[in-house]
Amino acid sequence: MKINYSKLEVFTLGIDDVETARIADAFNCKVGKFPMKYLSLPISYKRLSKEELSYGGRSILINSSLTSIPMYTMGFYWLHEGTQKRLDSARGRFFL
Repeated sequence: MKINYSKLEVFTLGIDDVETARIADAFNCKVGKFPMKYLSLPISYKRLSKEELSYGGRSILINSSLTSIPMYTMGFYWLHEGTQKRLDSARGRFFL
């Protein structure tokens, strides 16, 4: 396996353009711009608007964050009756 430098991009925050270009040159790659996409999900240094997140992107966020936190907690504690319905309701509102 080899690194494909033509596909690599450097993303920096809080660094001036000259320093960013120097870093990109050191790694022999391009300077990337925000928002970027990683695994089809937009990544940004600021809050994303609803229009920037596709239906699939929102689904990925739900499954990776809104679902994993309660699942981790349920590994230690029993849920009270009705809690699962409230969690499902909160996840459902994320799509509105």
